[in-house]
Amino acid sequence: MENDIALMATGYLLARIGVLLAFGYLIYRVLRPTSRRVRVQAQSQYARERSNATRLNR
Repeated sequence: MENDIALMATGYLLARIGVLLAFGYLIYRVLRPTSRRVRVQAQSQYARERSNATRLNR
């Protein structure tokens, strides 16, 4: 019986930690994508400018 209480308490704590980690990861994923999009847009703009410059040089 005493082992059951310890096991239940451990399971409860691990479940709470798991929920906190899941929320933290979701918040991280929601807040993070804006910086990635800026980088991709900047790279695509650079590629477009470079291709236009090489066309003009030909």
